[in-house]
Amino acid sequence: MTVKSKKSLFILFFLFSFVIMVWSTNKPIIVNEDIFIYCWTDILAGIITIYVMFFFIKELRNEWNDTVKSIKLFILVIASPFIVPFFVKLFFEQSLMLFFHILTSEKSIKVVKVKDKISLRRCQNGIELQGYSFVNGRICGIPEEHLNRLKYGDQITIEGESSYFGFTTEKIKYIYKEKKEPTDTSPDADWKKQPSKSYKVL
Repeated sequence: MTVKSKKSLFILFFLFSFVIMVWSTNKPIIVNEDIFIYCWTDILAGIITIYVMFFFIKELRNEWNDTVKSIKLFILVIASPFIVPFFVKLFFEQSLMLFFHILTSEKSIKVVKVKDKISLRRCQNGIELQGYSFVNGRICGIPEEHLNRLKYGDQITIEGESSYFGFTTEKIKYIYKEKKEPTDTSPDADWKKQPSKSYKVL
């Protein structure tokens, strides 16, 4: 494969990835984390990062006499270990999963448990779910009246689209834990339940 064809392939993959990521920005999906067993996305991100770095290093050697191009390529080599893994993981762990999810999903109901509450710039009034990572286990935009009552271990029933790749949320039913009055289990419990009696003083 020639250098020109490699460049074209790289550009096409980048454009495809960029379009998919932009399209999936406003379509949140909670991904089935069993898909990421053996950390294959981390390994893939490492391989692609190394490949991109060597590609830019090779181009840097070819353009060494051109000061402007060599500076740009040198910056790309330095930035690759920080930028490439982020976009690779984002693409494979969210954007691509959402793409496959939409192709294979069907209506379903799922019960999950609340792990914690969060309030971030990109996820206002959100909650994290037990059993999911901080990236894939968030539901944002919970109404204030429900968010204030939710606590650790509360269940929510999610109606939406489900597939092997994950699920998306269309409607949420909230189930709160009821506070139970403490019960007295002491030997004198029955005696304490008896109504008090008043006696006349002789």
